[in-house]
Amino acid sequence: MSLRRRAVLLGAVASTLAPALAHATGPSVTELLADVEAASADLLVGSLDGPGWKRAVERALAGVDARALLGALTLDWRDVASTTRQQGRWERRLEAGELTGLARESPFRAKLFSLRRKHAIVPHAHRHVVSVFVLLDGRARGRHYDRVRDEPDAIVIRATDDRSFATGDHAAICDQSDNVHWFAALDDTILLNFSATVPPRFRVDGGSAGRIYLDPDGEALADGSIRAPRVGFGALTRKYDGTGL
Repeated sequence: MSLRRRAVLLGAVASTLAPALAHATGPSVTELLADVEAASADLLVGSLDGPGWKRAVERALAGVDARALLGALTLDWRDVASTTRQQGRWERRLEAGELTGLARESPFRAKLFSLRRKHAIVPHAHRHVVSVFVLLDGRARGRHYDRVRDEPDAIVIRATDDRSFATGDHAAICDQSDNVHWFAALDDTILLNFSATVPPRFRVDGGSAGRIYLDPDGEALADGSIRAPRVGFGALTRKYDGTGL
């Protein structure tokens, strides 16, 4: 399906589908966002750790209807499609008015990604960040790795998941498990991301929060883990974005 046609269809979803989903099975968008907000607020005050946030958000997403999330987005889908077609991707942090039910001062961030086929969210680890992706439209290959240990020029990782994500599929990460992720679009794909930052006083070790870019195509170690060199975003983009790897 062309991106132009997809934009028309997604626009129709956003304008007409929401009322019809009032009786859909699974959690509503309002319930889902309330659960993610509650888990993120608990993370900020230290009553929930990273693994606890991961479990809570995975429970909240169980049975969620991706069509309902699409219906809750108020975006110019023609602009999304145009940028995706020309640049291979469109991504933006969502404001409260762009996702119905998202609070203006939320303890978590919401971000939307639109990827043209073969384009990617390149591999990266996280430091003191919890995150979840849910696939709203299309198909993507999702790969996850545990972060075993940090080295000066590399991170030792171990593969935990490698599968094709379809509409409604989701996967969460935290410092302690599935910390590295990587998504490659198998079709034109839309992914929604929620993330939150672990406050400094509740971190298991020092250092600032953020992403660490790395290349899983590294040295295979005897125990089955991989020594993945730290690599700049630009080099990873040239290698993995638009190549279908």
